[in-house]
Amino acid sequence: MIKEILALVKRWRKELAFEAGDVLEIGSYNVNGTIRDCFKDAKSYLGVDQQAGPDVDLVVDAKLLWTPGVLPKEQYDTVLCCEMLEHCSDPFRVVWGMASIVRTGGHMLITSPAYGFPVHRHPRDYFRFGEDTYRDIFFNGFQLLRLEQAVEQRTGYACWCALGCRR
Repeated sequence: MIKEILALVKRWRKELAFEAGDVLEIGSYNVNGTIRDCFKDAKSYLGVDQQAGPDVDLVVDAKLLWTPGVLPKEQYDTVLCCEMLEHCSDPFRVVWGMASIVRTGGHMLITSPAYGFPVHRHPRDYFRFGEDTYRDIFFNGFQLLRLEQAVEQRTGYACWCALGCRR
């Protein structure tokens, strides 16, 4: 997690003054920082990942989260997925599943490396997404509130960061 993303999310939360409510973080394994600190006011916070480790509360494959009996639909006020989708073999299925568990009026936050970001296998690295993917696919059915790039000062590499509200 690059510090520039954390700063951006904190700014957005302040600008939009949205309540975190019940939060689900997909891909919560803490490799190099966590978004969890930006949501300390959450009513509840569940971190899920495919492997046990720091900040992981539930071990499950993200592609299976929306399978009946795992998590109920429209359960969460805020769903987060930060720098995880590029490591997922079926990111579109994950995003559509995320959208199904956000309550109407709830928020979905996605961040991922932009084109040009180096490959980093944890354990695999499959994709890079552009602005159009966020606008037309990831946030279909949402009001897109923010879409910006966070550029890591140390390396110059960028990540797309997007926040939407489910209609």
